[in-house]
Amino acid sequence: LWDALICPDIKLVTIKGEAGTGKSIVAFATALELISDSRTGFKKIFFSKQIISLNDKDMGFLPGTAEEKLAPYIESMEDSLAVIAEKDATGKVGKSIEALKKSQHLKAIPLAFIRGTSKRNLYYIVDECQNLAPLEIKTIMTRLGTNCKLVLCGDISQIDVDYLDKENNGLAYTIENAKGRPLVAHFTLVDGERGELTELA
Repeated sequence: LWDALICPDIKLVTIKGEAGTGKSIVAFATALELISDSRTGFKKIFFSKQIISLNDKDMGFLPGTAEEKLAPYIESMEDSLAVIAEKDATGKVGKSIEALKKSQHLKAIPLAFIRGTSKRNLYYIVDECQNLAPLEIKTIMTRLGTNCKLVLCGDISQIDVDYLDKENNGLAYTIENAKGRPLVAHFTLVDGERGELTELA
């Protein structure tokens, strides 16, 4: 998995796995490693996830700035980054993460704003892809230009959208239809790392 995530010839990596298998943590750890190496050419790390409440109901208007509106949905990014920073006894990783955030080189962006953009030199992590339709995945992929890597993460056992199922969701569709292509790698993670309750669920 690590080799595929750092390989410059692999442009799309799909990571499927149940809750707590470390999909996002691995994706972020790789992104931080690559952006710290100037030879890779990566300038930014972006993170997105489909914004859906637990019961698939519209949460309505949220007050505040764009960043404040997005805050409730990026806790998973913050959680992953916290785990990575905690593993580094020197504290350098935590400082690097904060510097990247401050410079806007590491940030969460709403998927709603991706259409019409063109990205370069970007490591892009999209989480909860089981809640995206195939056309939405295609829209994301077509926004990425030179020197970009796209990492799609998701758990097809936790679909929160009524019109999607284990076969027709964007993650499953992409995995199935990208098989055998040289730019693509797929991995399924099975070992849970989060805790006993996650395993029980």
